[in-house]
Order: sequence, then structure tokens, then C-alpha cells
Amino acid sequence: MKVLLVEDELSSLCYLEQALKQEGIDYRTATDGRIGFDIFKEFQPDFVLSDINMSEMSGIELLEKVKSVKPETIVVMLTSYNSEQYVVEAMKLGANNYLKKPILKDTFLTFLRKYQHIIEMSDLERQVSSFQLKHDFSLTFPTSFDIIPSIVNLLVAESDGVLTTEKQLDIRLGLSELLLNAVEHGNLGISFLEKSDAITNDTLPLLYNARLLIPEMIQRFVEVRYSFKNNFCEWIITDQGKGFDFKAIPDPSSEEGLLRLHGRGIFICKFQFDDMEYLGCGNQVRVIKKV
Repeated sequence: MKVLLVEDELSSLCYLEQALKQEGIDYRTATDGRIGFDIFKEFQPDFVLSDINMSEMSGIELLEKVKSVKPETIVVMLTSYNSEQYVVEAMKLGANNYLKKPILKDTFLTFLRKYQHIIEMSDLERQVSSFQLKHDFSLTFPTSFDIIPSIVNLLVAESDGVLTTEKQLDIRLGLSELLLNAVEHGNLGISFLEKSDAITNDTLPLLYNARLLIPEMIQRFVEVRYSFKNNFCEWIITDQGKGFDFKAIPDPSSEEGLLRLHGRGIFICKFQFDDMEYLGCGNQVRVIKKV
């Protein structure tokens, strides 16, 4: 994976650069959007991390230029306390996610590893373009984190020949998030507060293992139904958890919606699909991508 980091705040730039070095990632840096775009055209990175507020070409402008040249590039915006209002604008223009400053090292490394895996899976997906598209497809899989990347890869392959590469990247990112939620928050019943505490205390694997030892939870499964009809692709994901009050999720365009940890994944997915709705008690989600 090749990463371009664009940040005009030198202390933040050095801090994030050290994390990139630690992961052994091939990267370049720039201190403003204009220089960043010149480097982008030459370096052709898979992943761009960009501050929003910069004097020479803002992160929003850089995002537009990057997506116009290479739409499949993953772009994550870095936002400070006074730039939350630009997050929704960035997401509408094709940003894939955002990180709020100050950025914790563990959070940043988790982001890097997550997207590195997704990029690797995207490369693998290109090798299965000969798969025959099925118009209706369903599967169930056990409560397991390890199997999710393979499930996502299979689901993306089902849309090959129907969706463009750029749209396939959207659904890869979105389905990864939704399937993780189905296992983590649905079948294993892990709350956002429990996960946050575990990440802070570096005990997330222990939390996962503890829940996977509970017979009731390990016996649960996730069902995915895919169909292609009427010029759109549809996925319905159902877990066996207790669900949640999805009506209580704040408007993602509000400040509360942007800053609240609960529902962040849902907020991101709303921009990666053309339509998204939770059904029943909240343990079933339906998403659509137009062709």
C-alpha cells in the first residue's frame, strides 16, 4: 500500500509520519494541497490522508482533484475542532472516512491496517473478474471475524460486470463495516462503550475471545442476501443479536451526529450506498447501490 499524507501542521505531520514508518509503509508527505496533488500525480498512492484546513489548496479541493484523476483512491480527511462542518461536504464529494484530531496512535494504526487489508482484497478481486454474475445469491456464515474479508470478497465478485471499480470500492468498504457490526455489535452484543474501553486499554482481543466463549453467541450466524434487479444491487444483512434503537441515531449532518461515537459506521455507510435502512428491531440492514 502506498500512502500520501498531506498536513500543514508540522507536529501532526511528524507524529503521523512516525506511525507510517512503524508500519513499514511506502509513503510521501506534503505540507499543502497544491504540493500534495503534484506528488499524487507522480506517486499514484492507494490511500490519501489529508487535513481539511490548509492555506494552499484546501483538503476539500485536493479531494475533488484526487477523485477526478483516480476515483478508486481511498481518501480519509483529518479534521480539527473547528472544521466539523466540512466533514459532510467531504463525504458527499467522495471521502471514504475521517479522523478527528487529536489522533490517537492506536486509532491511526487501526485505520491503516484496516484499509491496507481492503486494498489488498481489491487487488485480489480483480483476479476473479471471470466469475459468472448471479442475480440472486444468499449465504450464511458463523460468528467469526476472520471470515469477513473472504465474505466481502465473494460479495464484491457477485457484482462484477455490473458495478464500476469505483462503486465496487464503495461497497467493499461499506459491507466490511456492516458485516463487522453484525458480528461485533449484533451477534456478540459488544456495545460501543465496551469497545472504546477495550481499545483504550488494549484489551479488544480479550473482549472478543471472552464473548466467543459464550455458547449462545458463538452459535449465532449472519445471513446475507444479494440481488441485482431494476438497475440496482441490493444487500440485506441480518444478525441474530437483540438489535438497537436505530431511530435514536442523530442526524449525521448535525454536530452531534459527527462527534458521537455511536453510529459512526452507519454515518460512513450512508455515503457509500445510495440507500440504507434498518428494519425490524435493528438487527437487519438493507443497502442499495445503483448501477
